[in-house]
Amino acid sequence: MKTFFKKTPFTNYVEFYNYKKLSELLPMNLFKNYFYKIYDIQEVNGEELLLGELILNDDKTISKSILEFGKISDENFWKILDEIIEVMIKNKIYFYDINSKNILVKKIDNKLIPMFIDYKRFWRKFNFQLDLIFESRKISKMIRNYTRLKEEFKN
Repeated sequence: MKTFFKKTPFTNYVEFYNYKKLSELLPMNLFKNYFYKIYDIQEVNGEELLLGELILNDDKTISKSILEFGKISDENFWKILDEIIEVMIKNKIYFYDINSKNILVKKIDNKLIPMFIDYKRFWRKFNFQLDLIFESRKISKMIRNYTRLKEEFKN
């Protein structure tokens, strides 16, 4: 199911650009299965909106973020995330905003599937973090953020 997401016009373009770039760099099986789809940017009532996939569980309810879902004991969920992070690092895809709001928990056939939904901070560092020009710092920041997420939400 498609839906519109309202963000600032600049953010929409950054997110759509990063989505297209990710589609070229990630293995297709990871990209198609674990990253929310963005179809286009369209003008609606004078506003430019992001047209993207609405992430639904198999019971047609909207998937929750990890923050809303809570602790996750499903080992396969964390194994998938481990693999995605490993592939990102291997392919120099740096995502600094790994947190409990930017990954949804999709429920399909009693399985929990991680879905990345926010592409604004791929490759973009936060202001005043000049140390992120170094490869080793990029990797350590990404791993540190992912480790915090696992420590807080892995049951």
